[in-house]
Amino acid sequence: GIKVFPQTKLINSLKIKVDAANSNDEKLAAIVAYCEDYANINQDSLEKYTYIALDLASKSKDKRLQTLAQLTLAQDYMKWGWTDSVRAVVDNELKNNAVTDDARRDIYFRLKKLKALAFAADGRFEESLNVLYPLDAESTKYADTSMMGSTADLIGKIAISRNELREARKWNDKALSVFTKGNTKNLPSIF
Repeated sequence: GIKVFPQTKLINSLKIKVDAANSNDEKLAAIVAYCEDYANINQDSLEKYTYIALDLASKSKDKRLQTLAQLTLAQDYMKWGWTDSVRAVVDNELKNNAVTDDARRDIYFRLKKLKALAFAADGRFEESLNVLYPLDAESTKYADTSMMGSTADLIGKIAISRNELREARKWNDKALSVFTKGNTKNLPSIF
């Protein structure tokens, strides 16, 4: 039989959105939105759209979209396993995206989570936790339940990998406790 990959449908949907966009920034916004779920995108497709996003960002005056294009680049690096490059891009972009900035907080959270993932991917769990514990406190302070759940899930996964089962259970329970009917994005990972 023929193998069918559902990504083709996603790529076609993205192409339709990009083609329908009337401006450079609309095209860029469509690409960075598509690439947000980078872990589920084929590596070659992510690479292609990352560089299209960077090209569009170079023509944009929208600082938020420019940062999101850089975040997309960091996600592409993560997919390739280039964790030092991930952290370099993230550290550079964190300078312009403060947790206290309501308009940029979501980007700040995504950047910090990606940095923690890059450390964890290298087996540098202490450094990952040094990012995740403050991220947990910040996401709690700003009541970002999606990030609270995601952060607790990652801390729990690190605890499992270190065979700290009680600690893992504590964080897994915390992750489960913040999810609601409208907020189930990371629920499969927690289960």
